Amino acid sequence: MSLSRERELFEAAILLPPDARESWLAENCESATMRARIDDLLRAHDRAEARDALRAPLPLDLQIGPYRLLERIGEGAMGEVYLAEQAQPVVRRVALKVIKPGMDSREVIARFESERQTLALMSHPSIAHIIDAGTTAAGRPYFAMEYVPGIPVTHYCDRHRLGIDHRLELFLQICSAVQHAHQKGVIHRDLKPSNLLVADLDGKPVPKVIDFGISKAMSALHEPGRAHTRIGHLIGTPEYMSPEQAQLSPLDVDTRSDIYSLGVVLHELLTGLLPFKASDSTATPAVLVQELLTHDPAAPSARVNDSTPLPQAAAAARHMSVRQLAARLSGDLDWIVLKALEKDRNRRYASPSELAADIRRHLANEPVTAGPPSAVYRMRKFAARHRLALALMGGVFAATLAFGALMARQAREIAVQRDEAKFQALRAEASSEFMSLMLEEVGSGGRALTSLELLERGVELLDKRYGDDPEFQARMLLQMSRRFMDLGSTDKQAELLARAESLARVVENDELLAAVNCAIVRSELDANRPEQARLHLQAADSALARIEETPLATRIDCLRAQAEVAEIDRDLDAAAARLTSARALLETSGSIHGLQYNSVLTDLGGIYFRTGRYQEALEINESTAAALDRNGRGGTLGRVTLSVNRASLLYRLGEIRLAEATGREALSRLESASDAERATPIPAIRYAATLNRLDRTREALELLTPALEQTRAQGNEFWGAQARYNLGRAQIGQRNFEQARQRLDEVEALWGSNAATNLDRLADLSRTRAELDLARDRLKEAAAHIDKSLTMFGYPAKSRTPDYSAALTLASRIYMRSAQPDQAQTFATAALRITESVARDPAQSADVGEALLALAVAQDARGDRTNARNSAQRAFEALSHSLGADHRLSKEAADLRQRLAR
Repeated sequence: MSLSRERELFEAAILLPPDARESWLAENCESATMRARIDDLLRAHDRAEARDALRAPLPLDLQIGPYRLLERIGEGAMGEVYLAEQAQPVVRRVALKVIKPGMDSREVIARFESERQTLALMSHPSIAHIIDAGTTAAGRPYFAMEYVPGIPVTHYCDRHRLGIDHRLELFLQICSAVQHAHQKGVIHRDLKPSNLLVADLDGKPVPKVIDFGISKAMSALHEPGRAHTRIGHLIGTPEYMSPEQAQLSPLDVDTRSDIYSLGVVLHELLTGLLPFKASDSTATPAVLVQELLTHDPAAPSARVNDSTPLPQAAAAARHMSVRQLAARLSGDLDWIVLKALEKDRNRRYASPSELAADIRRHLANEPVTAGPPSAVYRMRKFAARHRLALALMGGVFAATLAFGALMARQAREIAVQRDEAKFQALRAEASSEFMSLMLEEVGSGGRALTSLELLERGVELLDKRYGDDPEFQARMLLQMSRRFMDLGSTDKQAELLARAESLARVVENDELLAAVNCAIVRSELDANRPEQARLHLQAADSALARIEETPLATRIDCLRAQAEVAEIDRDLDAAAARLTSARALLETSGSIHGLQYNSVLTDLGGIYFRTGRYQEALEINESTAAALDRNGRGGTLGRVTLSVNRASLLYRLGEIRLAEATGREALSRLESASDAERATPIPAIRYAATLNRLDRTREALELLTPALEQTRAQGNEFWGAQARYNLGRAQIGQRNFEQARQRLDEVEALWGSNAATNLDRLADLSRTRAELDLARDRLKEAAAHIDKSLTMFGYPAKSRTPDYSAALTLASRIYMRSAQPDQAQTFATAALRITESVARDPAQSADVGEALLALAVAQDARGDRTNARNSAQRAFEALSHSLGADHRLSKEAADLRQRLAR
């Protein structure tokens, strides 16, 4: 047997507790000779460790890179953690983790590097983020991470005597962080209170997940060459580990192992106790693991009642007696914890977000999916939500009759809820299978499946497993179609919706038929088929008319569809009214924590965007983003899309450099998050428009060329036209005039097929054609195109859109080149009036700056040097702030200002 094998076994053994080594070595050593040599090495190691020969703590005040060590604050199996201070280029305190001396084996270094890379993937407010990495002068790897001056979440809650609801709110933030890690493909594998610290930041408790030292990348689970944990090597903390983690098979651990650990933490947060009685004593790890594998965990209320002595202190820390605490935990919270602690991982929650969703339902007095869907239980939930109303109804005969009517209505609602519960249970089962599919299947060449491929496999799985339940199939196809829409795959979205519509007709379910047709409206509009969209909206309205009571979710989706059709009919007031009604319905019902509410706000912001109410749209964008962050969806594609939308709003407000920074950051997060975001070309197309404005047209071309190919592959005609349009503008900047003209011709053919809907887009296209003609010194053609553009915009009617003001500014430039300064000044003045009314701060707006520059040129040509000088000064300030001092327009304004100052 090779010495390398002995070294591997020795390195693994020293990481085990001394009392666990005997059985482990007996199982893994192939011969007595090997066992004897490893025993000698271990004894030598232990003697050296006993006299601190292996552990020489780094001296305080030592400088490591830019960090000065202040104190030693922690130690793990691989490394030591120090509080350190950075002085340059910023002053801050960090937690510096340095690999231990004597621990520089291949395995330990690989694990240390894995932790460093894992932290680099994360970007979540409740995950301690990495700041820097390097190697000490002695060659020991280190990395600096965010310093969290917090205490374990259980200690924090007890110290502050937090009630059950407040403890659950903190736990929801932890679930959000773990969900983010899972979305990044990382399983923590050691979730416990000491790795879940809470710090008071800005007066609010903020939990932070730390110590990803034994985390596992999902992609590594099926690649033995990359999996650093050996079979037979127990990894984790016995009190908090899952059964599959304790069975010494690390390659069989998936995200649901973290769900189990979260369940243990939740149990302890609620009761002050762990689920198993052995953990109350000084049991060895072997005893803890034995109970974990052979006994079922106790429900929280049962642990409180059965614990000896009674947990008086724990109950008091929650402002309750022991009896009150047991009663508070009985029911929902028992069910939720026990579902998270299922030994069979297929019966656990499929994700932290599902666990969090049930906790939110509990806090909102709504039925939880973990509980039995009995009529009595649902009636009790109804009564909890309507205590005052039911109290007022008692004792009065008329109220008794009303109560009877309410009960009849509630019975109907229960039937609906029962169907919904059935669907949710099936969906949970399907979601679990989809998760297994994601973890177990690979694409060609052993690569991980892309998100689009996973969705395709999900559709196949749906057909195979649920082909005998057409209603469930239709509802799942409806949900999956929305994900295809997120990824920009319009053709696939339309295919799934067509199947869902057919199935809804087969089962003769009008509510489902309405929901599907309202979803098809968006699909048809994305495919530039407005007439088809109107037909499907009519079908949805007909189906709704046949329903006695429409579920809230379907009502909201159909109000959104009605708003979309009103918008293409240019009735923006009607569109805004529909969305305002949807928003009010959701807020009245308290349904403001889900994606549907965020979608309504986003749609309403879009109406504000298209009517020039950009500041209001920006406020909605920011509030929607904050809501997603609060609800644990800060790492989702929808949340990042809001950042992309924010960049577009800043662009419309004329704040171009800020728009570029926001768009670049959003695009970077999209590209690094997963293939799912890279599958949609929309962020690249929007960002390229900003690059064009900054004259960075070569960069824009590099983004737009592959984006156009993506739109073609996905059949996304709407964004294909946008890509071509921005390509044409980039090619003008590169002086590739003939290519630009061809692109603009293609765009005109696409938009012109539905000229009424695309009137403003066609008006802006004429403005770009005028810009192309001006660049080619074709003044007559440029004037004709800009006049056509202004006519289509409705000049001289008042409008506040930046496209209209851009046309006016360009008209001023064209008429100046044609030696008509009076008309040029008229256009520039009109442009300035619009841009100043739109801007948040005129001194920061490129649109204001361009209008001022055009006005200064016209004023100078008319001999009005005083006003020209003032306009040129203001133009330079606005342009240099918004476009940068090196931009050609900023330089033009500076030159004019300097000449007029002489």
